[in-house]
Amino acid sequence: MGVLGRIDTGFLRRGARSVRREDVTATLRRARDVESKMSGGALARFAGEGRLLLRLLDDWRAGRYRDVSWKTIASVVFALLYVLNPMDLMPDVIIATGLLDDATVLGLALKLIGQDLRRYEAWRAGEGDAAFVHAPAEEAAAIERGA
Repeated sequence: MGVLGRIDTGFLRRGARSVRREDVTATLRRARDVESKMSGGALARFAGEGRLLLRLLDDWRAGRYRDVSWKTIASVVFALLYVLNPMDLMPDVIIATGLLDDATVLGLALKLIGQDLRRYEAWRAGEGDAAFVHAPAEEAAAIERGA
């Protein structure tokens, strides 16, 4: 079984079980890193979803949006932290293949939480941008300042 063959729904669920509430804030602190990592290469196709996932985490953390289970939030956090980890199942320094496992984990997470993400998008569309005050990178800076 290859490295990518080890990434399945069980892998994601086991990883999500290790996520704690403070990991949500830690992930938001690294929002710029998430956006940067998804700006090119194998993860570029997930850039829009990555920003949406960060907004979901921010809205959930701030209490603006709670129509989502902890399992969904934990899955999002695990997937984003996995993407940020340079030494995961397939180290990112391996040219041309190092980001494939990141893309696989992120794609699997998006598939598993798809219904929740569509519901969140509909909520955002109904609330307008007023429901989201800060962009993820701005929120990360505010967290770092202790705001």
